[in-house]
Amino acid sequence: MLSPELQATLQRAVDDVRGRRHEYLTLEHLLLSILDDPSGIDIVVKCGGNVDKLRGDLERFLDEEVDELPEGEDSGRTRPWRSSACCSARRCTSRPRAASR
Repeated sequence: MLSPELQATLQRAVDDVRGRRHEYLTLEHLLLSILDDPSGIDIVVKCGGNVDKLRGDLERFLDEEVDELPEGEDSGRTRPWRSSACCSARRCTSRPRAASR
């Protein structure tokens, strides 16, 4: 079972994918979502990261390097988000569940 905090982070990432009309949930979407969580920000800062720069770099990457779905294509509203998550993102979400068992 995932913690409510992690569930909220994952849902923000899914919402971001849908809002950007991207086909896949990627690690970049997950990291950007983590930066909206106080615990995530704390981890980045304690590791010496610059949250504002990282957020800007991620936003720029997602806007410029990840293609939008063509008009008329669905970004996952009618199917579970896991079916459209890239392999790396799927591994990130399955490991916490496995460890909590």
